[in-house]
Amino acid sequence: MARFILSPPSLAPLIHLILFYHLLAASSIQLEKAEAAKQGSAEAQFELGRACLKGDGTEINYPGAFDLLSKAAARGHAGAEGLLGSMYERGLDVTQDYAKAVFWYKKAADAGISSSQYNLAGLVIQGKGCAANPAEAMAWYEKAAAQGMPEAMANLGRVYYFGDYGIKQNYPEAAKWLSQAAAKGNA
Repeated sequence: MARFILSPPSLAPLIHLILFYHLLAASSIQLEKAEAAKQGSAEAQFELGRACLKGDGTEINYPGAFDLLSKAAARGHAGAEGLLGSMYERGLDVTQDYAKAVFWYKKAADAGISSSQYNLAGLVIQGKGCAANPAEAMAWYEKAAAQGMPEAMANLGRVYYFGDYGIKQNYPEAAKWLSQAAAKGNA
């Protein structure tokens, strides 16, 4: 009885063919997104901008990311607003500007983006780009924590534990937030 056995060398062409079709499909998806972005789709502009910012499926391209995210943010895309805040906070292809970071994070935070609520809290508690306001920062951390963000829970716990930034030390609150953060893998 003859057996059909694929040896590793005979698999190579098949693997190359599969990879080629995968790359071709990914390229056609990117082309579709690029066309949608040109047509003014805020979601497509956001997705391509995020890909350029993070190097997801493409080279990192900060100028391209800024352009696409700015267009999406102008159309009210909250995710794009948050990423613009991040670009301004870190000075990625723009002059670092905490006031602009606060502006964009606030827009996204008001729309419920937890990462922007968290990032905004970090700037507000330190007074970067705005007047320091620990009570407001704690409220933003709590909003992010309420959406399940363990980093926000951990920061709440730390601030309550140490009594930082003029927030009254509160061990029961610290324990509550730190245990929730730990349960989500952030200790």
